[in-house]
Amino acid sequence: MTLIKKVIGVDISKDSFTVRFGTLDQDLQQKTSKPFTFKNNPAGFNQLLKTISKVHYFNCEDLSSKDISVWFIMEATGVYYENLAYFL
Repeated sequence: MTLIKKVIGVDISKDSFTVRFGTLDQDLQQKTSKPFTFKNNPAGFNQLLKTISKVHYFNCEDLSSKDISVWFIMEATGVYYENLAYFL
């Protein structure tokens, strides 16, 4: 299996944000992780980074591949996304 895309989808709200990790391979097979929820503050942003570094322990092992960039996808909802976007 050859990966062609890795994404982290982010659903932002005022107090928290939820992410799912996903991959797409050359056969257009998709894999997504369970959702992870974090506080929408600097501590939550750092916890997200820790979770990203451990994601290979979950059901989306292919995110550990170093040869494909990871895309963060989030909706620009009001101003709630801005701090996380700047952090990333």
